[in-house]
Amino acid sequence: MRHRQLGRKIYSAGNSPTAAFYTGINVGKMQFIAFTISGLFGGLCSYLWISRYAVAYVDVANGFELQVIASCVIGGISIAGGTGKVVGCVLGALFLGVINNALPVIGISPFWQMAISGAVIIIAVIANSRSERKLGRIILRKAVQNTQNA
Repeated sequence: MRHRQLGRKIYSAGNSPTAAFYTGINVGKMQFIAFTISGLFGGLCSYLWISRYAVAYVDVANGFELQVIASCVIGGISIAGGTGKVVGCVLGALFLGVINNALPVIGISPFWQMAISGAVIIIAVIANSRSERKLGRIILRKAVQNTQNA
C-alpha cells in the first residue's frame, strides 16, 4: 500500500478526499476500488470459512465485526481512514486473541471477559482519537509560541 501508486491513492482518498481531489485523484474511483478489494477479501474469507466448517448460515459469524474493527483500532488503524498498516492490524488481532484466550484460562467469568475486552477497545479508540487530535494542537501551540516570542 505504501510502495505502489494505487495504494498511495487509496490512502490519500481515505485520509482527505478534498485534498486528494485537488491533486487530481478520482476519489470516487479509489473508493470503489477499495470497497471492491474489501469485498473480494470478504468473499475469500467466507469461502475459507465454509470450506473449514461446512456451514453457510447468514448469522454464523455474528459478532465478529466488532472484533475485526477492534483489532484494527488496537493495531493503530485510524477510524476516520487514511492511516494504518497491515502489520498493525495483525498485531492488534493477535493482542485481542491473546486477551480473549487468556481470560478463560485465568478463570474470569464470561461477563467480565466481555467487560475487559470492551474496556480494551474503548481505551484503544480513545488513544486513537487523541493521537489524531494531538497533531493539530501541536501546530497551533507552535504558532502561538512563535507569535509570543516575536
